Amino acid sequence: MVSCYGDIDFKQIEDYTLTPEIVSPLIYFTVLPNKFFNGANIQQPFIEDIADFRAFEDNTLRGNVVKIVIDVEIKNEFDRSFGAQIDLLNEEGEVTYTINRFAIPANDLNYVHPSEEILIEDNFNVKDATKVRVRVTDSSARAIDVNDTTEFQFKSSLKVFLELGA
Repeated sequence: MVSCYGDIDFKQIEDYTLTPEIVSPLIYFTVLPNKFFNGANIQQPFIEDIADFRAFEDNTLRGNVVKIVIDVEIKNEFDRSFGAQIDLLNEEGEVTYTINRFAIPANDLNYVHPSEEILIEDNFNVKDATKVRVRVTDSSARAIDVNDTTEFQFKSSLKVFLELGA
């Protein structure tokens, strides 16, 4: 019988790093044509939704986040294209990060925006975000039928990448 052994280096664990990922819904809404009209029944060129975003209030998350990725999926039943922009806002309403305006084609039921990867070391202010604002702009000048039942559905998710030392 032959056997081999060597010294075990227990100090290896000191250099070990955990890199967990946390996935969470970010913002979701459905818009019917009547949402493009104000109280005076006048068509507006855009709609906007703002949601709380309190992930970075958690000290463990805030202190160890290295990257976040935002994914967006849209179902556009309207016969018109839309533009959309996503802003991360701080408590004072100031923009800490913007996903620049992108176009959603008319009648696109499965639009997927390319993932937006945000490296924290290059965008440190992202950790000050407490709200997410999505603005959807009607790209046409045509009137919307307020009684139509078509939908614009916006879904997004957030993936947070952490780096935890042992």
